[in-house]
Amino acid sequence: MAEHTSKSLKFRLQPSNMDEEQLQILNAYLGKIGISAAITSSNNYSYLSFDIDSNEYRRKTSRYAGAKYVGNDRPVSEVFLYNQTHTARETAEYCNMSVRTFYRHVSRLKARDMWNADAAFISFKSEW
Repeated sequence: MAEHTSKSLKFRLQPSNMDEEQLQILNAYLGKIGISAAITSSNNYSYLSFDIDSNEYRRKTSRYAGAKYVGNDRPVSEVFLYNQTHTARETAEYCNMSVRTFYRHVSRLKARDMWNADAAFISFKSEW
């Protein structure tokens, strides 16, 4: 399991620069990417503090942020046998991919002579 890391930033505020409503609006936007804001007081000063969950921030702002998780990496032989008794659409759903992507994988496997029931050691979604 990944280690939870957090970083903080503080900015000193001028008196009555920000109210609770503005803070809630700010948190609504920043909370989506793993950042929370709070108003804190110390030594007669008010601070706007940001706590950043590094793991959450990285996950939500990376190149594939919001992309669907593509799981169920199945062996070619299993997909081949499933496809013998089901339609291409059903087989694509079984593999968690679009029909077009399914056909693209099948055509590449056929070109390599690997679209058969004996290809048990090959992952269907392997890197091309």
